[in-house]
Amino acid sequence: MATTQAAADRLDGNTIHHLCGDIDARFLTEEDVTRLAEAMAIAAFGEPQNPSKVEKVECVTCQDHHPLGRIWKAPCGHAYCITCLETLHEKSMGDETLYPPRCCRLEMPWDSVKPVIQAELAAEFEAKREELGTRNRVYCHDPACASFIGRARIVSDVATCPACQKQTCVNCKSSTHAGDCAADTGLQMTLALARQQGWKRRSECRAVVELNTVCNHIT
Repeated sequence: MATTQAAADRLDGNTIHHLCGDIDARFLTEEDVTRLAEAMAIAAFGEPQNPSKVEKVECVTCQDHHPLGRIWKAPCGHAYCITCLETLHEKSMGDETLYPPRCCRLEMPWDSVKPVIQAELAAEFEAKREELGTRNRVYCHDPACASFIGRARIVSDVATCPACQKQTCVNCKSSTHAGDCAADTGLQMTLALARQQGWKRRSECRAVVELNTVCNHIT
């Protein structure tokens, strides 16, 4: 709006009238008229942008030069074009040696990457982050499913699959079972110590206690 008003201030009625008259009197060829039109456009809207003068930056991966609007900079200062940035994040979901995506050993901050990559890829990567960031992962014990089970679906060493609803033992990674899990090393060490010390377990809650007085609920 401000640009249009400024142009109107410079191109008043009298100016336009004189310019039109000059076209007939002084500019006889089509090339002359074109040059005048360009001059009038510059006067009204400013110098047109020359694509060859647009600043471009070299991508550290593909080494092509891209406009600043298609460049993302890593914490170390290296520049990535959006295409290479997306490719790196896509590959890291299938190759854990590339996760988390990083440059110069510095992790690429997801909060700054997420807004510049495609929304579909961002959603897929976001869903994969918990799985890739978990060390002792739990997957559904059913080979036909094998879905990752996040922390929110694990209660008392029992993991409920979000896809098929089957339950998996967090310790042995097999189907849930009654009684103690032989793969629960922490529990097995505690039970071994209890046997050495003569401690007992409550039959109801299975807690290990030191027996000082008789209790009918302790076996």
